[in-house]
Amino acid sequence: MKINPAIGILGGTFDPIHNGHLYIANSVAEQLSIPTIKFIPCYQPVHRPPTQASVTDRIAMLELALAGHPQFEMDRREIERKGPSYMIDTLKSLRQDYPNSPLNLLLGADAFENITSWKSWAELLDYANFIVVSRLNIAMNMPHPSLKNQITLDPQDLLQTVHGQVYKFEIEPCKISATQVREAIKNQKDVSTLVPKDVADFIDEKHLYGCNH
Repeated sequence: MKINPAIGILGGTFDPIHNGHLYIANSVAEQLSIPTIKFIPCYQPVHRPPTQASVTDRIAMLELALAGHPQFEMDRREIERKGPSYMIDTLKSLRQDYPNSPLNLLLGADAFENITSWKSWAELLDYANFIVVSRLNIAMNMPHPSLKNQITLDPQDLLQTVHGQVYKFEIEPCKISATQVREAIKNQKDVSTLVPKDVADFIDEKHLYGCNH
C-alpha cells in the first residue's frame, strides 16, 4: 500500500477560533512535517456546554482565520452531519475519504487524559494516530493501560503509519482559551493579541459574546 501524505485533525467548537488554535496547528505542521491540518468545527459539542455563537458565525470566523494559511483547511463534515458530534463517527468518515493517509488527531493533554469518556474511545486508534500536545517536561498521564503499548517516540511514524500510534508532542504552552476570549469581549477588553484581526473585527461587527461596541 502506498502511503499518501499525512493529515492533521483539529476538532473543536471554535467558539471563537483563537491564536492558540493556530499556534498549535502551525507547530504540528512545521515541526512534524504534516502538510495539511483540517479544522473540524463540531455541530453540537458532547463534552461541553452549547456554543454561544451560531454555527454560521463560527464557520465564518474559521474561514477568516484560515485565509492565508494554505496548509490549513476547514472540514464541514460534523456541521453537515448535524446532531451530537462524536469523534469516532468523524474518523470513520475521514478514513473512507482518505484510506491510505495517516490521520493524526491533535489532542490537548487534558482531552487525552479524559479520552476514556469519549464514545467508542478504544476504537479511535483503529482509524487515526494521536498527537498529544503537551507542555515541556510534563509526564503524560495514561488514561488506560492499553495505550502504553501504542506510544511511539519516532515522529516519522505519524507520516508512515495510517493509525494506531500515540505520540507526545511537547511545545511551549500557549495560554489562550476560548473562555478567556469570550470573557475579555464581554468585559470590553482588547482581544487583538488573542484572535486574528479579521476575527476580532467580525466579532465586533456582529456583536458576538456580549460585545457592546
